[in-house]
Amino acid sequence: MSTSTLNSVRMRSENLVPSLSIDYRALIFRYRKNWFWFALTLLVFGSLAFLQLRYATPEYTTKGSFIVEDPLDSDGVSTRQFTQQLGFFDQNSIEDELNVMRSRALMCEVVKNLKLNIKVVHKGKVRDVDIYQPDQFVIQMVDSLNQDSVEPEYGSISILGNSKDEFRLVSQGDTTAMIPGESFLIGNKFFSFKLTDKYESPGEDGFWYVVSYRKDDDVAGSMVGKLSISQKGQSNTVDVVYTDTDPDRAADVVNELINVYNYKTINERSLTGEQTVAFIDSRLEYVSRELYSVEASVAGLRQNEGMVVDQATRGADYLAQLNEADAQLSELQVRRTLIDELRMELSGSTESHRPLSVASEIIDGTLTLLVDRYNTLIFERSQTLEVAMPNNPVVITFTERLKNLRRSLRQSVETLYEETNERISRIEQRIQPIEQSMNRMPENERKLLQVLRQQKIKENLFVFLMQKREEAALTVAAQIPNTRIVDKAIPKRVPISPKPKQTYMLAFGLAFLIPGLYMFLQEAFDTKLQSEKDLEKLTGLTVIGRIAQSSKKAAIVVSRDNRSGVAEMFRLLRTNLGFMFKKDRTPVLLFTSGVSGEGKTFVASNLGYSLALGNKRTVLVGADLRKPRLAEAMKNGARKTKRIKPGVGLSNYLIGQATYDEILKPTNNENLFLIESGPIPPNPSELLLRGEIGELIRRLREDFDVVIIDSTPVGLVTDALLLKELVDITLYVVRLGYTPKMSLDVLTDISDKDKLPNVGVVVNGLQPKRDYGYGYAQGYYK
Repeated sequence: MSTSTLNSVRMRSENLVPSLSIDYRALIFRYRKNWFWFALTLLVFGSLAFLQLRYATPEYTTKGSFIVEDPLDSDGVSTRQFTQQLGFFDQNSIEDELNVMRSRALMCEVVKNLKLNIKVVHKGKVRDVDIYQPDQFVIQMVDSLNQDSVEPEYGSISILGNSKDEFRLVSQGDTTAMIPGESFLIGNKFFSFKLTDKYESPGEDGFWYVVSYRKDDDVAGSMVGKLSISQKGQSNTVDVVYTDTDPDRAADVVNELINVYNYKTINERSLTGEQTVAFIDSRLEYVSRELYSVEASVAGLRQNEGMVVDQATRGADYLAQLNEADAQLSELQVRRTLIDELRMELSGSTESHRPLSVASEIIDGTLTLLVDRYNTLIFERSQTLEVAMPNNPVVITFTERLKNLRRSLRQSVETLYEETNERISRIEQRIQPIEQSMNRMPENERKLLQVLRQQKIKENLFVFLMQKREEAALTVAAQIPNTRIVDKAIPKRVPISPKPKQTYMLAFGLAFLIPGLYMFLQEAFDTKLQSEKDLEKLTGLTVIGRIAQSSKKAAIVVSRDNRSGVAEMFRLLRTNLGFMFKKDRTPVLLFTSGVSGEGKTFVASNLGYSLALGNKRTVLVGADLRKPRLAEAMKNGARKTKRIKPGVGLSNYLIGQATYDEILKPTNNENLFLIESGPIPPNPSELLLRGEIGELIRRLREDFDVVIIDSTPVGLVTDALLLKELVDITLYVVRLGYTPKMSLDVLTDISDKDKLPNVGVVVNGLQPKRDYGYGYAQGYYK
């Protein structure tokens, strides 16, 4: 296998693999040539950046930090441990607490406390401004007797003022005069508009405010999306960040959210203690009445029987034993009463989600833990129901957890109730022998001991309940937040959006990126031949000549006095071809190309003029019988006009309608002659197969020094291939920026398979200041 064949196979295999080839010099030239696109995009994006900064609503962010004491942390003494020692337990982790702070229910409380459901917007000519706590006037809801008894309706009204301090109210298209201080309706709620001491009369344009009364849940929902709560690493420090169009409102929302969260925590923890106090109060009221009755009985015995209460009596020992047993029995009976109350509550309907009564100082701690958790779930479920329907998945989850916990509670309460009854029975059995011994005492002493016993029982029970009530009250009073503020949120006046520097940098970057990327992609994925490097890579053929793109719209650019860069390039091509000519034989040059429009006729005609100016008798043969252009170029000379009518030429000669002398025509140069293509025949390929074309070339070799044949594009038709035996050199013209890269396969094919002899490439269409130093040569020739 020959070396050329191996090279051809290698290049073809490389062409099968897609590659990204960039001519960076050509890319830079493309950028310089299209500089106005960069200027235009810079103007457009710069204007958009200016308008965005001028009319965009700025946003501000503020941050508050606090520490949440982890309930699972047992190191050291903490608030959680203190409250746990008093009988209250919390199993929520810090992650759960953060989720609570992110809840819409908590944000609804913030909306209510800060009255964010009332929105005031100042209508401007270009941009509307949301006003938080306006200083020139106050808009607030007016108390009414029936406002809370009806379902609220929401809406908005417009307040207009002029320079004469006249105010109008626009509601649902109706305009009425308004006096500051009078109430007006938004939806079905009454509001008032009052001026402050800072009020200033507006200018000639007046003012226009829109006041909206909105649903708390809707406002909270939009605010939750602007809230960010995060834990710092593995620490207990939490950052609360909120973004708003008003810096003061942003800071107030963060601080109020922390306050609402603390209030919720305290309220949730106090629920158990308050229920304990209520339970003990009810028992104290009953015990107080009984104690008063017993004390009255003791006083009656003293007066009626004339008996002296003396602890040194024979029954003193019995009384001491009974007092100790009765004290234990009283506590157990109180415990049983509370447990029985829990049994009654748990035996009710499972659909009744009400907190359970509990006294952590009296009943077992494990049961208290379950009751506390049950009450906490009820509290969280009720909060969720404020902003969600019962069929909400979150609510359903709470309900299922409550059912399971209620089942566990019922089993624990039944077990504890049986244990308490058993302990009471054992104490009662221990009391029975003592009571039997007392019955053998004299009646008066026995009667006295019984009254004293009842008095002691009630006193012990009263003291016990009073002690537990104080403990429960102390527990409620001792509730403190489980948070400690590190940094309070303060308003920050520097907006986070929009940022002028970043905005202009982005505009500047986009202004250069978009057109630059577009041109880069054009260069990278261009299917046209752009440089000699691409040509050498795809074909491996030698370039014989290079022709620059002429700035003049002329068919002939070569003349005796023309010293332009393009004319000099044709002279250089003439010189290069001189080394290929054989001295003993008139050379025949065949010009062809891959597709139409690559400039083969332009190169052939100007090369003919260049050879003629070098004292070479030259003839141009128009062998393109399908789309002739040679005669038009030669006859119009240095300027292009409308197409001329074809005269007698090669097609007439081949069919015998014209002689050799009739088709051979002189030009304005005595050394240059022309044979036109003639009328377009219906069968160009068949005409070129006749022997007449060979005879014509033979005679031309005898009469001229150089024969130039302008043939058809070989990539479209086979006419040029039919002249293989008649020509000596084949010049294949390619045009940068025009020739498809795929058409170079035809060039490689005819070269590798010797379909045409001595194939050389002429590169047409070089760009000034872009290709191979042509810019320098252009300046030199000028």
